[in-house]
Amino acid sequence: MKKIISFIVFSIPFCAYAELITLESYIQQVAQGNQNYTASVKNTEAGKLKSQEGELLTSTSFFTNLNHVNDKRVPAIPAIMGDRTIVSSGLMGFAKNTTFGLSGKLYYSLTHTKMNGVNGSFIPYTEYYEMSPVLEVKQSLWQNAFGRQTRAAMQALESKSMSDAYSSKYMSKQLISASENLYWNLSTVRELLDIQKQNLNRAEKLLEWSKRRANLNLADKVDLLQAQAMLKMRQLEIESTMETERQLLRQFNTNRGLTSDDVEIELEKMTPEQALALSIPEKVGVREDVKALEAGARAAAANVKLSKDKNAPTLDLFGTFSLNGKEKFNDAFQDAFSGRYPYTVVGLTFSAPLSFGYVSRVNQGYEAEKVAAEYAYQRKSFETERLWDDLNKKIVDVRKKLELAHELEKLQDQKVNYEEKRLKLGRTTTYQVIMFENDLASAQQTRLLAQQELISTITTMKTFKSEEEI
Repeated sequence: MKKIISFIVFSIPFCAYAELITLESYIQQVAQGNQNYTASVKNTEAGKLKSQEGELLTSTSFFTNLNHVNDKRVPAIPAIMGDRTIVSSGLMGFAKNTTFGLSGKLYYSLTHTKMNGVNGSFIPYTEYYEMSPVLEVKQSLWQNAFGRQTRAAMQALESKSMSDAYSSKYMSKQLISASENLYWNLSTVRELLDIQKQNLNRAEKLLEWSKRRANLNLADKVDLLQAQAMLKMRQLEIESTMETERQLLRQFNTNRGLTSDDVEIELEKMTPEQALALSIPEKVGVREDVKALEAGARAAAANVKLSKDKNAPTLDLFGTFSLNGKEKFNDAFQDAFSGRYPYTVVGLTFSAPLSFGYVSRVNQGYEAEKVAAEYAYQRKSFETERLWDDLNKKIVDVRKKLELAHELEKLQDQKVNYEEKRLKLGRTTTYQVIMFENDLASAQQTRLLAQQELISTITTMKTFKSEEEI
């Protein structure tokens, strides 16, 4: 009874030491502890928010301008114009661009002028106010004709930002997919290690049995040598698998932001039956890496329009209309809205670049970039569709291979157990048992590889499920 109690007491710490980490909890740890994943999520969010940057090109803006001038320069006619002029001015208003090429400003201007030493006989107003509500408009007729450049700039900004967002989104999905694969790789290696330990235990028992028979001269020495060689081979297999486990465990912890290499953890295990019962993911929408290149192609097309338009001649129709008042403050204010002193300007401006060769080569460069981006998008779309078809075909083959490998493993296990019984009865040889055990080990490894290949294929197929919007 004391021995049982002691066993329970000493077993509790070791049982509690192994931490069970499910796949779901591991993915959560990766999402929280992996800086690359966090960066991808933030970049996705940043790209989505920055996609609205183009709207700023047509948003209404407020502007103001304040000036104070104290002019003591010698005037042309000092006796008439005085010796000092003080001007305080300011304006404030709103400006806006439109998507059809019209830009405008609406503002209110106020100026206070005071002149000292002025001869009142010649200049009756030595101190006065000027007030004007002003409307300025400009319509592009060539460069940015009817808003062509503005719309292209908006499209380029939006598409570039969305391309970055989709790329970051796909990077985060790839990281989660790789982490899921890593989880099951480590779980599979540990299952393989358990199988190899069982094979090692068999090899040890076979060696002990061969030693007893050799000591009793009931078996040839070669049987003992074969059993010893089998034991060494099993030990070597375990050492190799343990090294693989250490490497995977290190990457397992690195993915979730831990630096420890010797954390005792327990993982979920998947049986062949569970692997075969896994549902096949469906393809939903367009994968984010394809969307990224599609948005990049749109951005390149918009840049072509921008390049051609910004290097084109400018022909603008402009107009300015204002109401004006110039008197004392109250009188100037009333006159400014009375319409008694209007001011109107209408005109055209034109300019054209003369470096035709440079302009042509630059435009050709943007055009080539557009063609390249379109080809890249088409190729990625084609490759993604082909990959999806390949994965669907592969899933059928891998499931069939796993079914066969699982059946073979069970048969090989039965064969080994039966042959071991025959060996104890002296009806077979140690070599035959070793060969059968090798067959079993090979079948077990084949089954594990097929099982992991099935899981990996399904994990890859999950990346084809895309949200319509990010």
